[in-house]
Amino acid sequence: RAWRRVLDREGNGAISGEELELAVEELQFEGADAAELWDQIVGVDADAMTLKDLFPEGVEFLQLFKDRCKETFGSLHAAFEAMESEKKPLVTKEEFRLFCRAILFDRNYKSLFDFLDERGVGHMV
Repeated sequence: RAWRRVLDREGNGAISGEELELAVEELQFEGADAAELWDQIVGVDADAMTLKDLFPEGVEFLQLFKDRCKETFGSLHAAFEAMESEKKPLVTKEEFRLFCRAILFDRNYKSLFDFLDERGVGHMV
């Protein structure tokens, strides 16, 4: 969730060195040097940093979820429509757990739910 809420606020899948610097300042990381972090993560010559640079396992995890949705429902959009009901378009963590079980997604559904719960309110729209 921090990737989307603090780092990649534009939602374009990548951040610049300036965006990292702003996030480090906003989060008030004492002793943290944004330029040093940048160099350690992507290298001095990189133009952008992606979620894959920070958390490659998470990107792989998300891709597996997308693949299971497509295999089961034909598309990611259709999968999310199946999760929602007309009476209640919100999906709770428990409903998401059951959905993941139904599509045979055997990874940590809690972490994925937290990533998809953009607002951090305990449900997805």
